[in-house]
Amino acid sequence: MSIQTVYLKRSLSSRLIEILISAFRKKARQKGTEDLVNLIESRYTNELEPITINSSKFISTITESSYSSMQLFTINDKKSESQKNILYIHGGGWTFQPMSLHWKFLDKLAEKLDAKIIVPIYPKTPNNYKVVYNKLINLYTTILKDTNPNKLTIMGDSCGGNITLGLIQLIKQYNLPQPSNAIILSPCTDTNFDTPEMYATEKQDPLLIVKRALIPVKYWQGDTPLDNPILSPIYGDFRNTTKITSFIGTHDILYPSTVKFDELLNSQNVDITTYVYPNMNHIFMVYPIPEAKDVINKIIDIIGIKINC
Repeated sequence: MSIQTVYLKRSLSSRLIEILISAFRKKARQKGTEDLVNLIESRYTNELEPITINSSKFISTITESSYSSMQLFTINDKKSESQKNILYIHGGGWTFQPMSLHWKFLDKLAEKLDAKIIVPIYPKTPNNYKVVYNKLINLYTTILKDTNPNKLTIMGDSCGGNITLGLIQLIKQYNLPQPSNAIILSPCTDTNFDTPEMYATEKQDPLLIVKRALIPVKYWQGDTPLDNPILSPIYGDFRNTTKITSFIGTHDILYPSTVKFDELLNSQNVDITTYVYPNMNHIFMVYPIPEAKDVINKIIDIIGIKINC
């Protein structure tokens, strides 16, 4: 399978959320980029505060530990070898911590799949990608010590989808066992942000602005060109990696490059399926809307079918 368009009657709640997000985007456009630069630059002297989680709001149990100076949250750990496992790389433009919507989404996934979900709070900009991948590849190696890779999925949204794709390339380079699945939600596949169709799509995207998206990338890339496949997976070779499933909405500046990424992987004979949702926004799958439920159901089918084989 490759690109599959999911035609659903658009919900009222998704329309209302788009209106609310659009108001935020208007303010962000008025600000330009200086505020984002100042925020990232301030972290050279003021590090991000640790995340605090109110476990009483979770259906599943959630525990906190530390790995390589990262906070590490584990949801629904049943201490069972038969349990499904998800390594989740959260989005946030390489700059921001996970939102409450991320945690609600993950809690729901953990409950529906009875899966253990591991969420590393990786370093944000101004740290560059080398710092983060060094920690994540070591974490993956550690997870494999007591986890069957056939029961493991790597998943991420937005920049977390970008990191997921970089990570499975590194797993291949290090000759480590691939996970059972890679699932990417509204992924960034090209950090150049120069796909021609992107600017036309930007008019429909209520959240993302190309000029602002480029700011954290300058820190994230360090001294590495953006056509490096770890930074921009659209330049990568994904043969001999894992099955990849992508979810994207058409009201998302990342939509055109996600389609091109699907085409690339098809040319490499990689097992990829891309689900396209008309009129849906960036990371719509974590919002409390009916369309997100469809994505969750598909994820449950993917992980359940694959892992139970």
